[in-house]
Amino acid sequence: MDPSTSTNPAADDGAGENDAYIASLLDELNEARKKLREKDSLLNETQERLLTLEETVKQITTTNEDEKADDHTGQKIDHMHGLDRELAQSIGIDSVATYGHYVNAQRNLRFRRRSSAVTSALSTTFRSEGEIGVIQHIAGRTHSAEWDEICEDLDVNDVNGHAMTPLYSPPVQRQRYGDDKVLPHVGWGDLFFDLFFVGAAYNLGVLLKSIIVADQGVRGCMYFFGSLGPLWACWDNETFYQSRYLTIDYCHRITEVLRYIFVAFAIFNITEFQNYYDPLNANILIYTLSMTLEQMMQLALRVELYFKGLGDDVPIKNHSLHEIKFRKLPFLAMYIAAFVVAAISYSRANEFTDRGKVWDFNDLPMTITAVIYLLELLYEFSWYQLGQIQTKDVRTYFVPVIVDYLIKRYGEFTLLLLGECILSLLGIGETTTSKYYYMIVIFGIVTVIWLLFLIFESEPSDAQAHALWGNRWNTVCYILLIQIITISLIGLGASFKIFLHTVIDENTLPYDDGRDIGIKFFVVVLSLVVVSLELLNLCHVGIKRAVGHLFQTTEGGKRKLYWPVFVVALIKVGIFLFCFTLNQWIHEAEHIVPAGCAVVVALSITRVVVYFSLHQQALLKRTMEIVRQSVDSAKTAVFRAATLRQEVERPCNRV
Repeated sequence: MDPSTSTNPAADDGAGENDAYIASLLDELNEARKKLREKDSLLNETQERLLTLEETVKQITTTNEDEKADDHTGQKIDHMHGLDRELAQSIGIDSVATYGHYVNAQRNLRFRRRSSAVTSALSTTFRSEGEIGVIQHIAGRTHSAEWDEICEDLDVNDVNGHAMTPLYSPPVQRQRYGDDKVLPHVGWGDLFFDLFFVGAAYNLGVLLKSIIVADQGVRGCMYFFGSLGPLWACWDNETFYQSRYLTIDYCHRITEVLRYIFVAFAIFNITEFQNYYDPLNANILIYTLSMTLEQMMQLALRVELYFKGLGDDVPIKNHSLHEIKFRKLPFLAMYIAAFVVAAISYSRANEFTDRGKVWDFNDLPMTITAVIYLLELLYEFSWYQLGQIQTKDVRTYFVPVIVDYLIKRYGEFTLLLLGECILSLLGIGETTTSKYYYMIVIFGIVTVIWLLFLIFESEPSDAQAHALWGNRWNTVCYILLIQIITISLIGLGASFKIFLHTVIDENTLPYDDGRDIGIKFFVVVLSLVVVSLELLNLCHVGIKRAVGHLFQTTEGGKRKLYWPVFVVALIKVGIFLFCFTLNQWIHEAEHIVPAGCAVVVALSITRVVVYFSLHQQALLKRTMEIVRQSVDSAKTAVFRAATLRQEVERPCNRV
C-alpha cells in the first residue's frame, strides 16, 4: 500500500478541532472588540456629559459670584457719596475717571443737590481735627444757618458766636470727592479786590490811548500786554484759589493785605506810553518789582498747600506740586529777570540817549512780562494738561472747583470792565458845551448799557448750560473769549477818551488824521466785542445745537429751514459786516458812536427775536395772526371808506 494515499482519521479530527477552537477565539475576540467599542462609546458619552456638567457648574458659579460682586459693588456705591458716588455709578468703581467724567459728575451732583435728593454726607468722609476746627471757627464767625447745618452733619458743635479768629489756620478744601455738600465761600474781600482792577482797567485805557496817539505798534503792544497780562493772571489765580479753598486766620489776611499793596503799586505805575518810554522814569522798575513780590506770595501759598492743605491729600499735593514746578517757579524767575533788567536800565538811563525805532534794551522788561502772559495762556490750554486728563485718574491730580462761584466771578469781572467804559465817558475831568461832546457821552453810555444787556443775554438762564459746565474745550474757549472781551472793552474805553479829548481840544492829537485813527480803532474794538459775545453764546449752546436751530422738523419727520431763525441769522451777518466797515461809511466821531450804539441795539433785538422764535413759537404765531388780522381789518376799513365816499360823491355829481 502506498503510504501517501493512506488516511489518518485521528489527524483529521485534530485539525477540525483546531479550526473550531480558532473560530471560537475569533468570535471571542470580536465580542471583546465589540464590548471595547461600546465601552469607548460609553466613555466618550460620559466624558462629554462630564464636560457639560462642569461647564454648567462653572456658569452657575460665575453667575453667583457676579451677583455677589454686584451686590458688593452696589453696597460699596451705597456707602459712597459726592463725586465719588457719581463717578462710580457712571463709569464703575475701579475705572479711570477723566476730566469729562468729572464734569458730568459735578453736573449730576449739582442737580441732585438742588433737587434736595442729596443727604448729609460730611460726616461720612474722614475729616481731620484741623478741618473740623476751621469749620467750627467759620460757623461761629458767620452765624449762618448753612454753616450751622454743616456742623450738625459733622456731629460737632459750633462755638456759639464766641470764636476768636486764629493766628494761623491751614487752607481747607471746599469740595472733597467724597462729600455731597460744598463748604460755602466766606471771602468778604472779593469785591474789594475787584476795586483795584477798576483802576487797572482805567490806567490800561490811558496807556492804550497814548499808544494809539503816539502811533506805536510793536512797542505799544509789548507795553500794553506786558501790563495787562500779569494783572489778569493775578486776578485769575486768586479766583481759582478761592473756588477751591477756604482760609480764615490772621496770617492769610495779612497775606491778602500785602498782595493788595503789591497790586496797587503795580496799577499805580501803569501810565502813559511816554512815561514807559522814558528810561529816566521809574514806572517800569516799580511795576516789575511789585509783580515779582506778588508772584512770590502766590508761590508761598502753593507751597503752603503742598505741606499744610487740608482735604484730599493726593490731588492737593499733586496739583500744588505741578503748579509750583511748571508755573510759579519758572514765572517767578522771569519776573526777577524783568526786574533786574529794569533796574539796570534805570541805573544806566543817561547812557540810553538814542532809542531804537522798533525795540531796544529798555523794552526788555515789559517784553518779558508780555511773554509771561503768553506762557500763562499756554499753561492753561497746554497739551500737557489735555494729555494728562486722558491718561490719569482726575482724582489724583485735580482739586474740584466750584463752577457756580467761577461763573459769578467772571460775570463780576465783566461788570468791572463796563464800569471802566462808563468812567472813561464821565471821568475825564474836562467838559465842554459842544453838542458833539454830549452826543458822544450820551450815545456812549447807551452803548455800554446795551452791551450790559447783550453780555448777560449771552449767559444761559440755566447755570448747568454754561460753558464752564461743558467739556474741556468749552472751558478753554470761554476763558479765552473773556480775555478778548476784556481787551476789547478796555480799548472801547480808550476810544471814548480819544473822541472826547479830540472834541475838547482839536490840537490834542499831534497829527491831522488822529481822529481817523481813533475811528478805526473804535470800529476794531467794537467789532471784537460783538463777535466775541456771539461766539460766547455759541460756546454755551454748542455748534451742533446752534446749526440745528436753523432747521425745523415737520410732522412727516423731514427737516426744513426754519425761516424766522434763518432770516435773523442773515440779518446778524449783515449787522456784523456793517460794523466791520463803519469807518468806510462814517468819518466823524460824533456820528460813529451813535452808529456803534445802533449796532449793539440791533444785535440785542435779534437775540429777542431768536428767543421768541425758538421758545415762544405759540406766542409768536398768535402775534403774527393778530398782526395779519389787523392788516386785513385796516384794508377792509379803507376799502369801505373808499366805497362810502364814492357813494356819497355820486349824488353830488348828479346835482
